[in-house]
Amino acid sequence: QIQRLLKPIPDDRADASRLDELRRIFARLYQGDEMGGVTALEKTSSSAEQKWKTFLTSSFAKTRTQLSQRILNGKRTAVRTFWGVVASSPKSCLVGGSDSTKRAPLLDDSILLQW
Repeated sequence: QIQRLLKPIPDDRADASRLDELRRIFARLYQGDEMGGVTALEKTSSSAEQKWKTFLTSSFAKTRTQLSQRILNGKRTAVRTFWGVVASSPKSCLVGGSDSTKRAPLLDDSILLQW
């Protein structure tokens, strides 16, 4: 389902719904701790679990990039979805992880400066 939702849709309303659905999926995954940081237990986890977390992390990064592009293009619905992502994401995701869990920050300076 995530792979299907990562594909942009030409219609603005349908695309906004798609991004909002991705937001809800990632919020559930964060609440269920499926997208948590790397811990000692995760370092010894199976290859399949590591591939799943890698897929989730890269998919979330693509979602953030798509939201950022839409905000920079002036799509107002993307702003609402973006703040929903901010509200449902853990602090480490918003500002980058600790040294052991480097992540790209969610808050892009160019977006914040525009708004």
